[in-house]
Amino acid sequence: MPNHYESTKARIEKIVEIVNREYEAGDQKTMYKNIWRRFIYPEFGICYETMLKYLREKPSEYVRSKKGDDWRHKRKRDNKPTPEK
Repeated sequence: MPNHYESTKARIEKIVEIVNREYEAGDQKTMYKNIWRRFIYPEFGICYETMLKYLREKPSEYVRSKKGDDWRHKRKRDNKPTPEK
């Protein structure tokens, strides 16, 4: 799975929440395509295939990290002195 930005992880969580709330098996009005058309596309502007990709991901792979547990904080900085002119 690719590493997602925090904003993408938040968007995935919202989309999965909407689909879980609206989807009912066997009902044509609540199938994925109609949920995408009525709720997902107007709010998020993503294509149908992207929504399906988000739904296939495991929840543990898109759960946002806690504040301070970000990759940017783990990155080591080079403490090399800059060359003098």
